[in-house]
Amino acid sequence: MAARIIISNDDGIDAPGLLILLEALVAEDRFDIRVVAPAENQSAVGHGVTLRRPVFVEPRTLDVRGQKIEGYVVHGTPADCLILGYRALLPDFAPQLVISGINSGRNVSHSIFYSGTVAAAMEGAILGVPAIALSLAEPDRKLTMGAPGVGNAWPYEMAAQVSLPLIHQALATPLSNLAVLNVNIPNLPREQIKGVRLTHQGQSGFEDQFVEEPSVDHRRMFRLTGQFVHRTDSVDEDAAALKEGWISVTPLGLTMYSEPLAAELSEWNIFTR
Repeated sequence: MAARIIISNDDGIDAPGLLILLEALVAEDRFDIRVVAPAENQSAVGHGVTLRRPVFVEPRTLDVRGQKIEGYVVHGTPADCLILGYRALLPDFAPQLVISGINSGRNVSHSIFYSGTVAAAMEGAILGVPAIALSLAEPDRKLTMGAPGVGNAWPYEMAAQVSLPLIHQALATPLSNLAVLNVNIPNLPREQIKGVRLTHQGQSGFEDQFVEEPSVDHRRMFRLTGQFVHRTDSVDEDAAALKEGWISVTPLGLTMYSEPLAAELSEWNIFTR
């Protein structure tokens, strides 16, 4: 029986990363796929959901290699897409895996907290479905915000092909239904990729700043920019492994509980013992 997969992302349903991943999966002729993705780019929206307005949805049939794939365009966030897909749009589908991506740009270290790509996968886990977030690193090693994922500098075909063994493994050896694999793929020729490395979420991230721009009315106007800064060289950390040419696979869970901090707080006298 074909494995049932929901595909989503944060770059939008027409993003090349999603469409090329879809082509690679369809070519294998072993998956039953549905697509539920945002109408437009939702990068860096994090795990937000839409509360104060309706969420509009349009059906979209995707023709991939002659196969008709049922899809939905959601005018909302990546998390909205998974909730709607699981609860309302595909109530009888019972997915075995959620895949989010392929994203244009890395999602590592502190960036995970902002990522709509990772949020879609995390929402899958919240709904009880194991999930994989797939991201392709930007073309050069000096990451700045706002680089669009278009053009020949984004080898999505390579990223899709190296993702397939991970997808196969996740289906063959089912993950915990609270699990997310955050996968980041180097933007390198395939022969230069060193392999797949199990990593942890690191402490690297953007040094953000708001740059003031000329105002168009009486309000001051700022635009967020920044540059990615590596804070460790250990290839056990996601960002460093990616920088050194490894496919980074970081297991994520559904808790932000800190055992080290709890140990520190246990020494405080204000808590009842």
